[in-house]
Amino acid sequence: MATLKKHMRVTIPDEDDLIAGYLSAARQYVEEGYERALVTQTWDHTIDTFPWWEQQIQLPIWPLVSVTSVTYYDSNGSPTVWPSTNYVVDAVSKPGRIVLAFGSGWPSTLLRSANAVVIRYVVGYGDHTQIPWNTKVAVMLLAEHWYENREPVMAQRGVVPAEIEVTVRALLGRSEIPGVA
Repeated sequence: MATLKKHMRVTIPDEDDLIAGYLSAARQYVEEGYERALVTQTWDHTIDTFPWWEQQIQLPIWPLVSVTSVTYYDSNGSPTVWPSTNYVVDAVSKPGRIVLAFGSGWPSTLLRSANAVVIRYVVGYGDHTQIPWNTKVAVMLLAEHWYENREPVMAQRGVVPAEIEVTVRALLGRSEIPGVA
């Protein structure tokens, strides 16, 4: 938070709690809206069945660090951990994915009808010191914007709210803004 306060040119501690709240909201906005984890986190990706027509399963949150396990549940609800020798972890692609290993196929067990496959995986840049600077700047710009403009619309200063979102989008390398057509 010290970097954000320096960026905002705030030197007194009077509103530290408020600034911390905006920082947390901005981080969540970036993580949820851009499907990324800023610090190391463990997620479960649950699907109803293996993709028989595909050789891969994409994992929605990135950057992918590792896959901990692939567990599937048969029609009786009994779990089986699928051996990691059956798949390759692709942490380079965005989003990350698991790909069938050469000569492997998806398990042919009759699965339960919903949430039958659970992929547990680790994502994130590491700790806060390893987050790319452009991502940190995007989070700080959002937090500062919300701190300075506490109303839902601001026209009085001549800054269009979309300009902030366009800047954030550019910093995060995305061609669309979450929730904006």
